[in-house]
Amino acid sequence: MPLAGTDCRPLLLRWRAGRPQLKRDPLDGAKSMAWFSRSWDRFSRVERVFVASLALWATLFVVANAFGVEFESWRVQRVGSLLFWLSPLILLVLAAQVRKGRWRIAATLSTGLLVIVSLLPAGCAALEVTDVSRDKDFGFEPVWRQQRATSELVLYRTNCGAPCSFGLVLRQERRIVPGVRAFRRLDGWYPADSATVSPISSNTLRIEISPYGYKRPNPIIDTVTIRTSFLWP
Repeated sequence: MPLAGTDCRPLLLRWRAGRPQLKRDPLDGAKSMAWFSRSWDRFSRVERVFVASLALWATLFVVANAFGVEFESWRVQRVGSLLFWLSPLILLVLAAQVRKGRWRIAATLSTGLLVIVSLLPAGCAALEVTDVSRDKDFGFEPVWRQQRATSELVLYRTNCGAPCSFGLVLRQERRIVPGVRAFRRLDGWYPADSATVSPISSNTLRIEISPYGYKRPNPIIDTVTIRTSFLWP
C-alpha cells in the first residue's frame, strides 16, 4: 500500500519545481544608469556646471570641425570664434572648484593644457575681430557663386595680409537653420588671384586659374569633381 502523499505519476508528467527567474539586462543598463545617477548626485553644483560645460565645449568643437558648421554672418562668426577660444579660461576656473584632490588635479591639468592650446587661435580671432567694422570680409571674399539643388558652390579669394599672397578656395555650402550653414572644402589654389569657372556637367567644374605675376606666369587649368553623399546631394 503506497504511503500517503507519494506521487506515483510518471516522471514526464510530474511538475518540475520552478525557481523564480530574475529578469536581467544583458547590457546592465539599469546598473549603469544607477551608477551614473549616484555619481551625478555626489557632484556639487559647480562640479555639475564644469562637467556640462566641458561636454558642451567638446561637442561644439567636434561638430564644427567634423561637419563644417559656421555662422552665415562673418561678423558673428568672428566674434563667436573669439568667445569659443576664450571659454577654456572659464573651464579652468571651474576646474579649480572641484572638491576631491585627485579629480581637481586632473581637471586643472586637462583644462590648463586646453587653455595653452587655445591661446594661438584666440589671438588670431582677436586680430580678426578688429575688422568687423568693415562692410565685407576682405580676408575671405566670395568671387563666384553657383546655386545647386539644396546647396551652393562658392569660390572665395583669401588674403591673410602682407606676409602672404592671395589664394582661392572652392567650397560647397548649405543652410542648416537661418543664420547657420554647413560647408565642405572642395579644392584650393595658392597663390591665385582670379579664376574662370565653367561647368562641364552637373558634378564637374573646369577651373582656369589666371597667372599670378612672376610666381606663376602661366595659367592653370584644373578639374573639380563634386562627389555627392547623404549630406551633400
